[in-house]
Amino acid sequence: MEMELKGKVALVTGAASGHGREYCLELFRQGCSISICDINTEAGEDLLHVLAKQDRDRVIFCPCDVTDYPQFEEAFQTTISKLGGVDIVINNASVMNDRLWELEVDVNLNGVIRGLLLAFRFLGKDRGGPGGIVVNAGASPTINPLISLPVFTATKQAVAAMTRCYGDQYHVNLTGVKVMALCTAPKPAVITGDPRKRLLSGEYEQAWQRDISNAIPIKSEHAAKALIDIIKKAPSGSSWLVDSSKPPTEIKYSLDCDPFVDKVAMVTGGGGGIGLEICKRLLNEGCRAVSIADKDVCRGESALKEIAEMFGNDRAIFIECDVTKSEMLDWAFKNTIRAYEGVDFVVNNAGILNDRKWQCEIATNINGYVVGSLLALQYMACSCKGCGGYLINVISTDAIEPKPGCPIYSMTQAGILGLTRALINGRHYQRTGVKVIGLCTGLTETQLLEDAACGTLNEKFADELQDDLEEGWIQPPAAVAEALIQTICKKKAAIYVVDNGHNPFEVKFPTMEKMANCDSKC
Repeated sequence: MEMELKGKVALVTGAASGHGREYCLELFRQGCSISICDINTEAGEDLLHVLAKQDRDRVIFCPCDVTDYPQFEEAFQTTISKLGGVDIVINNASVMNDRLWELEVDVNLNGVIRGLLLAFRFLGKDRGGPGGIVVNAGASPTINPLISLPVFTATKQAVAAMTRCYGDQYHVNLTGVKVMALCTAPKPAVITGDPRKRLLSGEYEQAWQRDISNAIPIKSEHAAKALIDIIKKAPSGSSWLVDSSKPPTEIKYSLDCDPFVDKVAMVTGGGGGIGLEICKRLLNEGCRAVSIADKDVCRGESALKEIAEMFGNDRAIFIECDVTKSEMLDWAFKNTIRAYEGVDFVVNNAGILNDRKWQCEIATNINGYVVGSLLALQYMACSCKGCGGYLINVISTDAIEPKPGCPIYSMTQAGILGLTRALINGRHYQRTGVKVIGLCTGLTETQLLEDAACGTLNEKFADELQDDLEEGWIQPPAAVAEALIQTICKKKAAIYVVDNGHNPFEVKFPTMEKMANCDSKC
């Protein structure tokens, strides 16, 4: 049920400029009475003058330093006395300057704590108040830490954690006060301004440039629209990310004990073999739904029917998708997100083994994985449209130990391995919140393996491949699906191998320095 804002009283800290000023203007337009609370008297009086022209009885200005508890308390008392109460508290006052880290902590964290405790005191039903809503000012570093501003990041992550605690239904039942957080991207002025004025050390400038390289600035007007949305609709304890011109997106915090519950997965080549087993295993672990992306319509529809019989209807969709066509792959992502309002796991699994059709093999195994990986990072990125997640690339162990009988296929797998190792780099995770896993599978009983001999370049290559196949231990697709679950539970971005019936183990790649040292010793 949406909250009706007309007639409500909102107390806004840091209200005289930036986001705070726009919050006041938008809340006023929605019919709220406004208590402008700010340390800047001149700017506060200016905003008071602007709003008073429209309705003098619905606005006051209270000089307020959120680091001064008595003055903050007086702002609440004055608001209640002059406007008849307080229904909404916006803890918006914020400092982004690690050079002034003590002030930063006192405003961003301690100031929010003071605002929360005062809100509970004056609004709490357990204290005789009417209940109400508190919105805390978070920031995008809640999910994408700013390496160049560690203290600022710490304050915002602490606010998000406190919001989750005080927003819990236990506290709502006790006080009648709902607590949410609005986490905004940096304003344009912050991105274009001189970073040296806010960084603790000049040595952090390079990190700052990296931090903002993918930042999407937000205009205060858009932040204000998002504020109204979450006040009206958001559940208590939730935190919302807002950037650019997109609607606010709820930040999903994964449960440490169960990373699969209520999650959505998209699996390419999901119509059979390893892909289908992965779909079924993810659903069995608690995923809400899976999206089966496969170019074989008959196989995909058969998989959809099988899943419906096992797990019930509405747990899966089938999307016809040829991964060699980037527009179809993009459509698969969009369809999945449209159907289930997001995606949390992307499994790149579609592949072929046919060196005779090596151009198609490269298009499927290399191009398909490149496009699939880039789209996964785009659609799941916390800095863009998503809430983070997992990208799992299913790779053959031929990437590590190439088979002489299928050299071109082995080359494609080595390429996927290189792509995956590059994406595992922590910088990508900091930007996107997406953990990347490479799962290298040994010989597995699939259609790809059955067709292998027919896809070699000539009979000599076929003989060499047959020798390799006869020497290897062939595992069932379910073993790969089990390994995928185990690697996700490890919550570590890495390359793993599943082969010969063993549990998946991490592959440690030597550095060039170590190899050079080893060679010199030998």
